[in-house]
Amino acid sequence: MLSNRNLLHRLTQTTFGPTDPHGYSADAQIRPLALELSCFERLREVYNTVANATWDKPGPRQRLIADLVPCLEEAREQRNFNAEHALRDLIKALEAEDKRDQLSLDDIAGLVGVDTWETISDRVMNNVADNAWTYAKEQWKEENRWVEPSDGEEELTWDRLGDEEKERRVYKLEEEITREGFEKYVSALAHQGVFDGVLAEYGLSMAGVKFKHDGKWVVSDFDYRIFPTGGRDRWRNPASLIFGYLQRSGDFDVDGEITFTSWVRQIGSHRDVVLHFLDHLVEFYDEGAEMSAKRVFERNFEW
Repeated sequence: MLSNRNLLHRLTQTTFGPTDPHGYSADAQIRPLALELSCFERLREVYNTVANATWDKPGPRQRLIADLVPCLEEAREQRNFNAEHALRDLIKALEAEDKRDQLSLDDIAGLVGVDTWETISDRVMNNVADNAWTYAKEQWKEENRWVEPSDGEEELTWDRLGDEEKERRVYKLEEEITREGFEKYVSALAHQGVFDGVLAEYGLSMAGVKFKHDGKWVVSDFDYRIFPTGGRDRWRNPASLIFGYLQRSGDFDVDGEITFTSWVRQIGSHRDVVLHFLDHLVEFYDEGAEMSAKRVFERNFEW
């Protein structure tokens, strides 16, 4: 039977290798455990799951976390601070693993090499305010062009309109102009053959992350999930495309003699390969494309 110390050692080594991608070294997580048998048996089940997992699907990690949480609570009750520290870091790393397939809109902007939406909106803030004022004035005139003043009343012009009403109209138009600009930005960056075009070259797709808002599921415009075009169990195809590119280009020291299978095993899994090189896909794409992703964005985005 594995000792509790060796069990956690094998668990961390199997899950992350000698050093996991999030900076938690396995050695730092090896702490002497002195938990009750119930939790030790639970750890054994977790270890067996990890040892047999391919990690090409993120779902099992959530079940592992659910198994580890009671162990963490047990360690806290026993005031076993070493075990608590080790288990907490392991849970944190497993949670981070499940989010490695997600990119924010700012992440995508950085990969493509263009300004973030916040930078662009800050830069044109004064123009938006000026345009909103002009549009609000023109809109008001259009609404009241056929309105005749009542007997004894002076003609109501924009300049005689109350300040609060002017501000309300201008603010509303500022929101509309900004929202329109943001929608154009998202469309140009995440779609229209820019980042989605890069992903398509490597058998990948993207979709906004779903979250609950006011009790309803909505799709985020800020956070995106990356997944294989053929489904979650098809990470092999994009991994193979990346391997082929690296062999042809000679980048990242991929030995010409190494096989695809052994290369994947070195990194972890097909999913691990894709997520490991996710930050480089725009760079790979630009080298072989007639027009860079950044240039495509600049042609598509106008606000």
